Amino acid sequence: MQDKKLIRGIVAQYKPDMILVGLGFNDMGWFVSGAQGTLDSMKTFVDEARVARPDVKFAVADVPQRTYIGGRDDLPLSTTQYDLMLRDAIPLWSTPVSPVQLVNWSGNYTCARDACPAGYDGLHPNALGEFQIAHAFESTLHDRYGIGQIVPDVPPSVPDRPVGVAANVRAASSDLGVTVTWDRVYGARGYTVRSRLVGATAWTETPVQANRYDTTWTQDGWEWEYSVRVDDAGDGTSAWSPVVRATAHPHTAAAPTEILTHPTMDGVDVSWEPAAGPYSDSVDRYEIITLDKDTPGAVLQSTAVRGTSAHIGGLTTGHHYVVAVATWNTVGGGMPAIARPVTIGARTPPVPTDLRIKSVDATTVQLDWSGSPQAAGYRVWYHKRTTSNPWLSDETISDTPGRGIAFLFPGNWNFEFAVTAVNGQMESARSDTVSVPAPPGTVGGSTGAPGTGTSDAFRKAVRTGGASAPDAGQDLARLRKAPTASPGSVPTAHPHT
Repeated sequence: MQDKKLIRGIVAQYKPDMILVGLGFNDMGWFVSGAQGTLDSMKTFVDEARVARPDVKFAVADVPQRTYIGGRDDLPLSTTQYDLMLRDAIPLWSTPVSPVQLVNWSGNYTCARDACPAGYDGLHPNALGEFQIAHAFESTLHDRYGIGQIVPDVPPSVPDRPVGVAANVRAASSDLGVTVTWDRVYGARGYTVRSRLVGATAWTETPVQANRYDTTWTQDGWEWEYSVRVDDAGDGTSAWSPVVRATAHPHTAAAPTEILTHPTMDGVDVSWEPAAGPYSDSVDRYEIITLDKDTPGAVLQSTAVRGTSAHIGGLTTGHHYVVAVATWNTVGGGMPAIARPVTIGARTPPVPTDLRIKSVDATTVQLDWSGSPQAAGYRVWYHKRTTSNPWLSDETISDTPGRGIAFLFPGNWNFEFAVTAVNGQMESARSDTVSVPAPPGTVGGSTGAPGTGTSDAFRKAVRTGGASAPDAGQDLARLRKAPTASPGSVPTAHPHT
């Protein structure tokens, strides 16, 4: 579909004697057109090339199969249909001065629904696949056009693909966070960048295609470290580069505050208070981000609105969704704030039941309970047993019916716990309470000095779950890892006036 509009100019510029064509998979694979539409585009491609050079010759390949993609039962069928139609059409396209011959790519390429020895990702060629493609074209060039004396066989074993090393890796603060660059490695299929906050133990690995990686969704003053390697998939990876560091000083605006979510039958109503603080003077719009937690491999869906409220429609009834809102100014989008999750089509969830507690150590407990499908998440509440202070909680939402709580000073037996279920701003009553028995020898259920920072320590424990990184929130981590939806597949947004 794209190349048929470009080929006339290319042929006019370079004046080739012959055009070798391997096109068509993306037309069907990316819903550009079906088999017939792809065949029509290929015919136009041939006609347009002939406008620039009437006697140009063609070797046109059919389309190989690929390993199965869930939900794409149409693709193997349309590929087979296209290949059959192409075989019938090519003799009709051929002329005495501009012959067109078929290249049997699909028959020479060992790639199918269940396995793809020729491909490194289920489609694109590894070293073996490159030899097989060459063999398919060589057969047509030799047998149909008389080029060359023989057609070499595909070797029984192929040489290892050379794997370069990512050199000159650099990291620097940029408008959106931190930008990492390195020297392009010739022949590299891609790269893997591993990143983490300085002080964290676990790396996050991200595949990238170009020699650049950007850390966004970061706060001012966070220090990041990176390492890069060349990743040629099944044909090998290089060693990791030396670690480089940079501190983020983004020029993005802070996320909005007071975000409220209300599920509806087909989506969610979202409202918020405008962003404030540094760089908020150039705020242009807000990005509402949703992620379906009940669909494996779901992609991030984003909608942009001007204003401070919107309805996001087109979501799946009964599914649980992460909801977040980010602020966009003149440099781009900032770090989003996670709102309360929602269950589409559900109302106030029932009270959690069967709350259980287990002492992990003197300052740590594990809570478990029975939830419900209506609940989008759960909040843990606590109360210090030796005081008359009110029950406390924060906005940390667990999406599973269990939670570990640490930093319970001066001892976990000083606290009692309850749980509520939430669905957006709707929330159940608190559950029955549980607590750990006091150890023998303690007086009044407490031991040691009360400590003025007990509440702050507990809130930190509830907020982070004992994790060390500022972005340890499970929903933010989930958003970071999810791919982004393609344009046209995002839900609809209707700003509220």
